[in-house]
Amino acid sequence: MTRPKNNIGIGDEDDDDPDWRTLLLQDKSPQKKPDWFDLVSDANSYLSLHLVFTYLFTLLSLRFIYLNYKRFVKTRQLFSLELVHSIAGRTVMVTGLPPHLRSERALAEHFENMKLSVESVSICREISSLEHLIEARTRALLKLEEAWVQYVGNPSTVETYDPSDHAIIGDGDPASTEAQVPNRFVVPHHKRPTLRPGWFSGRVDAIEFLEKRFMEVDEAVKRHRRTGKFKPLDVGFITFEKMSSAVRVILPFGLKYD
Repeated sequence: MTRPKNNIGIGDEDDDDPDWRTLLLQDKSPQKKPDWFDLVSDANSYLSLHLVFTYLFTLLSLRFIYLNYKRFVKTRQLFSLELVHSIAGRTVMVTGLPPHLRSERALAEHFENMKLSVESVSICREISSLEHLIEARTRALLKLEEAWVQYVGNPSTVETYDPSDHAIIGDGDPASTEAQVPNRFVVPHHKRPTLRPGWFSGRVDAIEFLEKRFMEVDEAVKRHRRTGKFKPLDVGFITFEKMSSAVRVILPFGLKYD
């Protein structure tokens, strides 16, 4: 008796049936050509684009920096031409001067020997002995300003008052200073301020007293500057006759003598 053929059992499939893997490969659609999106989405291509754009932006930045630098050089040259005859453009500060060059004459001769025409030389000096006189003059000036503010107000409410008419300007000569003192300024219906110079002194006009006090202290400062001896420091300023001479002695970090 012949056994009927079972087509449902596992392992009893007909060998003539095509394999399912073969069918899947046959039904698979053909691959499409890669486009830009595939190029960007790919990991290796993504890193390559980073590298390319890094070099691109770097080259563009260097190009713009170079163009800006050329523009800056031209602008600086035009600006320097305006300072050719100015004192600031012809002056050089020197630091670290040795003891034998800490005088105006010695420093001027030093640069004159270098075939550089020198207009003026100034050596910085130690002026601590002037501090007490300068402080006294400052206090006198502040008190004088307080007296004027008390008299005319701040801001001034007097239409005829001009501060420049009452400025104290002197050149050190007491006679010329006294000649420049204007007549007493009187504001109608305003009482001039007064003060007592001492415990048992009568009251005097505050503005005139403080002006006289300021002139005395100012004259003392000027006299001490003319006759006092101040120790020279290792810093000086040289003003040349030509700006080209100043440029010749300039170093990247300043002119120094060790």
